[in-house]
Amino acid sequence: MPSARKIVVITGTPAVGKTTVSRLLAKTLGVAQVDLGRVVKQKGLTLGFDSERGTLVADTHRLLELVMERARKENRPTIASGHLAPDVVPKRVLRMAFVLRCSPDVLRTRMRRRGYGEEKIRENLMAETLDVCLLEAISAYGREKVHEIDCTRKTPREVVEEIVDVLEGRRKPTVGRIDWLAYLEDHGKTSLLV
Repeated sequence: MPSARKIVVITGTPAVGKTTVSRLLAKTLGVAQVDLGRVVKQKGLTLGFDSERGTLVADTHRLLELVMERARKENRPTIASGHLAPDVVPKRVLRMAFVLRCSPDVLRTRMRRRGYGEEKIRENLMAETLDVCLLEAISAYGREKVHEIDCTRKTPREVVEEIVDVLEGRRKPTVGRIDWLAYLEDHGKTSLLV
């Protein structure tokens, strides 16, 4: 079993930049990185297909076993990225969880570029606006082990620098600073959610 606090979680709504930031962070820190979504697809760790959402249903129990086995084999810190991370990475092995956030209007553009259907875009924009990934991380790990980052106008390098600052104690982890619902209301953009 990996020693306590070896896994750093990077989570957030699809298209916020988890994969890019996780890879850069792993390279910067010289640690292992596992993309949970990619592992689900590569290893066939699914329970079926959700036709309403147009997505695979991950087998989180099997994914947890695989992540823990990888962490044992690596015997070094690991970055685990994906919106499933709070369902997969147990608190006992967590070092810190980072929730990447992005303005819903920018997120919508990114999702359209990726070819997401309108229903999937609407669902993900609603999740981002209502802090779903943040609340899941806080529920799984507690506020003191979660830090949210607004990535809307930051480069991946700037996001990684903020993560490193938190990990090395130069910056305190914070949550609750981002309010996309107020942002959308203030800018007359609530129509993005319908």
